[in-house]
Amino acid sequence: MSNLQVFENKNSGQVSTMNNGDEIWFVAKDVCDVLDLSNPSTVVNRLDDGV
Repeated sequence: MSNLQVFENKNSGQVSTMNNGDEIWFVAKDVCDVLDLSNPSTVVNRLDDGV
């Protein structure tokens, strides 16, 4: 997986990203862990598909 990149911060943890063509996608579980959100499925369901 050459398009996977992991950013690590000693204070908040790590966030993985993936290059998908012209877009960069963030791994929802990692973002939720950093933001201390307990249910990634609920967070993802609230995202706007058009953005």
